[in-house]
Amino acid sequence: MDIGVLCKALLDAVGPQEEAAGRTEGSSCPVPRRFVTGRRDFGLKKGLYPDRKEKDYGLLGRNTSGEGIDSFWKILLEGKNCTVEIPEERFDLKLWYDPDDNVPGKSRTCRASLIDGFNEFDSKLFGITEAEVERMDPQQKLLLECTYRALEDAGIPMEKASGTSTGVFIGLMNRDYEMILNNVASTINHYNGTGTAMSIAANRISYCFNFTGPSFSIDSACSSSLVALHYACHSIKQGDCEMAICGGVSCILEPRIFVSLSKAKMISPEGVSKPFSIKADGYGRGEGCGIVLLKPLEKKGRIYHSSIKRAVEKEVWSHSNHQTTLDVRSFALNTTNPYGLERLQATVLIGSNNKTLSNDSVEIQISKICLHSSDYFPVSLNALRFGETMYWTKYCNENHQLLCLDFSGIVTTVGSNVTSLKPGDHIISCFPVGAASRVLLPESICYKSQKIPFLKDIPCVSYFILAWEILVNVLPTVRPPRQVGIISSFPQSTLCKIITHGANKCGMHTEIITKRNTEQFINSEALIFLNPTEFSSVRNILSVTTASHIVIVCNSDWTLNLLKMPKSDNEHVHIHVVQLMTVFQKTYLTKHSKSIFKWVKSLKLEKSLLDIPTKVLQPDGHNANEVTQNQRLDSYFMAKTIQLVVLQDDFKRISKIPLFTPYKQLFRRDGVYLVTGGLSGLGFETVKFIAQHGGGYIVILSRSAPTPERQADIADLQNQFGATISNICCDVAIPKDVKQAVSTIKHTYPSATIRGIFHSAVVLHDGLIHTLSKSDFEKVMRPKVAGVLNLHNTTRRCQLDYFVCYSSIASFLGNSAQANYAAANSFLDMFCHYRRRIGLPGQSINWGALNIGLLLNKDKIQQFLEQKGLMILDVPEIHECLEYCLMQSNPQIVASKFHFQNLSKHSLSSNVYLKQRFYSVMAEEIKHLADTSEISQGNSISNLENYVITVLCDICGMDAEEVTNDTSLLAFGIDSMLAMTVQNRMFQDRNVNVPLVKLMDPNTTVSMLVSLLQENPQTEGHSEGEDINNNDETD
Repeated sequence: MDIGVLCKALLDAVGPQEEAAGRTEGSSCPVPRRFVTGRRDFGLKKGLYPDRKEKDYGLLGRNTSGEGIDSFWKILLEGKNCTVEIPEERFDLKLWYDPDDNVPGKSRTCRASLIDGFNEFDSKLFGITEAEVERMDPQQKLLLECTYRALEDAGIPMEKASGTSTGVFIGLMNRDYEMILNNVASTINHYNGTGTAMSIAANRISYCFNFTGPSFSIDSACSSSLVALHYACHSIKQGDCEMAICGGVSCILEPRIFVSLSKAKMISPEGVSKPFSIKADGYGRGEGCGIVLLKPLEKKGRIYHSSIKRAVEKEVWSHSNHQTTLDVRSFALNTTNPYGLERLQATVLIGSNNKTLSNDSVEIQISKICLHSSDYFPVSLNALRFGETMYWTKYCNENHQLLCLDFSGIVTTVGSNVTSLKPGDHIISCFPVGAASRVLLPESICYKSQKIPFLKDIPCVSYFILAWEILVNVLPTVRPPRQVGIISSFPQSTLCKIITHGANKCGMHTEIITKRNTEQFINSEALIFLNPTEFSSVRNILSVTTASHIVIVCNSDWTLNLLKMPKSDNEHVHIHVVQLMTVFQKTYLTKHSKSIFKWVKSLKLEKSLLDIPTKVLQPDGHNANEVTQNQRLDSYFMAKTIQLVVLQDDFKRISKIPLFTPYKQLFRRDGVYLVTGGLSGLGFETVKFIAQHGGGYIVILSRSAPTPERQADIADLQNQFGATISNICCDVAIPKDVKQAVSTIKHTYPSATIRGIFHSAVVLHDGLIHTLSKSDFEKVMRPKVAGVLNLHNTTRRCQLDYFVCYSSIASFLGNSAQANYAAANSFLDMFCHYRRRIGLPGQSINWGALNIGLLLNKDKIQQFLEQKGLMILDVPEIHECLEYCLMQSNPQIVASKFHFQNLSKHSLSSNVYLKQRFYSVMAEEIKHLADTSEISQGNSISNLENYVITVLCDICGMDAEEVTNDTSLLAFGIDSMLAMTVQNRMFQDRNVNVPLVKLMDPNTTVSMLVSLLQENPQTEGHSEGEDINNNDETD
C-alpha cells in the first residue's frame, strides 16, 4: 500500500470526476487527468453529489513530494520522478542489490520514494516514554503526528477532540519494522508487542487522543486505505461514530520485501511506476502517511482545505479567560484574536460619565481595536465619545489587572497589581490605523506574532492583513498579473513597502507610479490606488489605462463617490473597492485569520528585505507632556516608520509590564573575529556562537590543522549561517607567528576589519606545587601569558569591540593541583583590568565546570565536582552565559553554576577570604529577593490563586471561568495519575511537596490548596543565603 494508492482513495471518496481519464503529455511519468483536475476544492460543495451522503474533510499527509498538498499535485501533474537511491540507513545496497534478476537473494532495484526524517518524533507531546519510543514502529509515529496535524488543520484542538465518539480506520500493509525488531530474540522486551503489532497502529491513536469510537487496522494489500475509507464512511452513516480518522501509512525498511517482489517481476528496476505507458515494467515502491478527518456535512462548522507539514510543531497556543468584578457598572465585550483558535473575552468598565448605557450589546469600532493583542484589548465603543476615559482588564500568569488611560496617553487610574504607574504618568504610543486612538501599550504586549520572529519589530500586523486582502483575496491567484502599479502620494510609506514585498513573493513585479508617468498606467496589468485624495484623478487614470484589475483602497467616506463613478468602456476591466472598515471587521478576520497567518508566514520575512525603519519614543519626565501633545498620529497610508512603544524606564523593576529593550547586535557582518584554540572545546563553541549571532568572518588560530570531522563541522556552520570560517596555523606564544597571522588576515579580507579577539588557548599540566618544575610552569603559562601579550601588542591599534580572555574558576576559587593554571588565569584577569584602565576593551571570563572537552560526559568526575559545589554547565547554558557576559561587558565576570550548600561544606568553611567574597555576592542577591518579595507582597495571595487555578486547568483540561476558590478538586476529575502530575508540577514550579492524600481527598478545595502553598513558601534561595550567614556567625 503506497502513498499513490492513498491519494487515489482520497480522490474516489470525494466523488467522480466529470472529465474522462486522459493522459498528460510531455512528462516522464504520465498520469490520468482526472487525478489532477478539480483538485483545489476536492468537490466539497454542498449538493454537488446529491446521490450520496456527503462528508466534511480535514486532511494532512507526509510524502516524498515536498511541502504542501499543492506541491504533491504539481508533482503528479508534471510527472516528476521523486525516487532516490536507497540510503544505508535503510539497508546496505551492496548486500541486497544486483541488476541481474537471476541472482538469488538480490533485489532488481536500488531506488524508492522515501521520506526525509521518517523516524523523527516528539514523544513528549503524546506522553510516550523514550524506552517505548525505541520499540515503536515508525509507521505508528507517522500516524500519531499526522493525526495531530489533521485535527489542528481542521480547527479542532486536541482537548476538544478528547472523549468524542471518533472512529479510527487505518490502512496498513507493511510490517518491515516488526520483522527487523523481532529478528534477534535476545533483544525482545515487553514493548515489542505494542510497538510492532498491526492492531495497535489504530488503537494507539484512539488511546493517545482518547477517541471512543471503533478502532481498526485494515490489511487488504494495496487497497488497504481505500477499504479503510469505505468502512469509515459506513460507520458514520450507521451512527457508530460522529467523526472518523481515516488514512494509511507505509514505511520501507526491510530489504527482503524487495527480493520477493523482484523474484515475482512485480517491481520496476528503475523504481518508477508507469501504469499508463507502454514502457511499464513493474511498479515503484514509495512511503508516506495520509490522514483524513471525516464528519457529516450537515454537522460541519466550516470547511478547511488540506496541507502537508514536515514535522509536528511543538508550539501550542492557548489563552485564558477571566472577568474581574469591580464596584462600577460593567458589561462584557467579546472580541476575537485573529491568530488564535479560542474566543477571548475582555471586561470593559465604564466609570461615572453621566451617560446612560442601553442593555443591548455594544458594537466594537474595529478600526480602533488592537486586533492582534492577546494581553490587552484597547477599544473604543460607540457608547463612549472619543476622548473619554477607557478601561480594560487582563488575566494571565503575570496577573495584570486594571489600567485606566485617557486618549491623550495620561494614566488616570491603576489597579493594585500595576505597581509602577501612578496617575499622571504618560504612555507614548502609535497604532497604524487611521482612526485609532493615540493610546497603545508596550511593544512586547501590543501584538500577537510569536510565530514570526521578524514581526517582533512591528507592533501591528494590520499592514500585512491589508496586503493579503489585495494580493490574495482581490487580485486573481490562478493567473496573477505580472505587472502591478501602486499609485500612492507617499511612495516611501511602510504600507507600500509591505505590498511590494508581498507582491514579489507572489510572482508579481511592482512599480510605484506617479501621476505624471502615463506609460506605466498603460503597461500595468493591475493598478492599486492607496487612499486616492482626488476623485477626478481616479477617473483620468481609468480613462487611459489598459489594466484589467483596478483596486481602490479607501476609507468609508469615499463609498458614495465611487458609486457615482462611470463604468469603464472596457468590459474586461474589474474594479475592486477595498474599504478599511470592511477588512478590519471582527467576523471577517475570524473567517480568514488562518489563511492570513499562513500567507504571512509563507513570505519568509527578513528584516533586510523590507528595511522598515523603527522609531522609539521614550520621553523623560520633564518633556513628557510636550511630546504627547506634539506627537501627531500619521495617516495609515503615509506612515513611513513604525514606532515601538515604551514606558518610562525610571528604574529596573518598574513592573511586570515588560519594557522595550533595544536589541544589541553582538557581531558584525563586515567584521573579522579571531578565536585562539578554536578547533576544540570551548574555543569551537565560541566559533559556533559567533556564527549563530551574525559574525561575518571567523579566523581560528591554532597550532594544528583541523581534522576531517572538524572540517565537516566548519562547512556545516558556513552553509547554515553564511559565515566565512578559516584556519591559520599559528602559535600565539610566538610574536612572529601572531604578526604574520594578522598580516594574512588583512590581506585575505581587505574589506573587513578585525573587530574582536577571543583568547581560549590552553595547555594543562596538573600536579601538586612541590612536584612541578619550571618547565611545567612555563608550558602552562606560555599560551596564556605570552599569547595575550602578543595579541595585545599586535592589535593595539585595531578598533576592537571585544578582547575576551577565557580564564578559569581556578583563579577565583583556587585549586590545590592547578597552581600553575590558576596563576596563568590570574594574569589574564588582571591584564583585562589593565586594558580597561588604558581605554581599551578587555574582559576576562572565569569559566566554571563545562560539559565539553576533558569533562565531556565524564559522569564520575562531574559527580565529584558537584559534591565540591561546582555544577556542570551544558552547551546551551555556555552560549547563554557568553551572550550575557558580552552584553554586560564587565572587565571580569564569573560564569559558573554553584551548589552553595556543598560549596559551603568543602570550601567556604575553610577559606575565610573566599567566604567573604561569596558573602557579598549572596548578600546582594538576598537583598534583591527581599525587594522583589516586598513589591509583590500585596499580590501574593491572588498570585497563588491564579497559579493554582491555571495549573489545575492546564492539567485537567477545564475552563478557568468555571473554577472558583470553592471548587472541589473532585470536580477536576483528578485520579492518582493526575494527582502525581499536579504534585510534580507544583514541586518543580514552587519547590513545595503537596501530599498526595490532600490532592486525592474529595473535600479539598482550591482555596485549601492555596493555603497549603502559603504555609510552605519557596525558600530555596533564602535557605542558601541563610546557610552562609549562619556559617559566618559560627566562625
